[in-house]
Amino acid sequence: RQREIRDFEERILLDNLEEADQQLKGSPRATNHRKQLQLSKDRAIRDMQIKYERARERKYYGDPKRDYRKEPDPTRYNP
Repeated sequence: RQREIRDFEERILLDNLEEADQQLKGSPRATNHRKQLQLSKDRAIRDMQIKYERARERKYYGDPKRDYRKEPDPTRYNP
């Protein structure tokens, strides 16, 4: 859980850093450079991730393009 929270915070910080760099350089945004977010198994962290990604997509692209409502596949995680 703590690792997932740190990963999520790191993603937010890197997004903010890249956004500031883009504004300083004035270059166009690349739309395909971000990896798709792997959602956490923990419901509270997953809800924060979904809220953040939806707000970010709304800010740059309008309505969300991805469907984050489906539950994560438990086979993708190691027990």
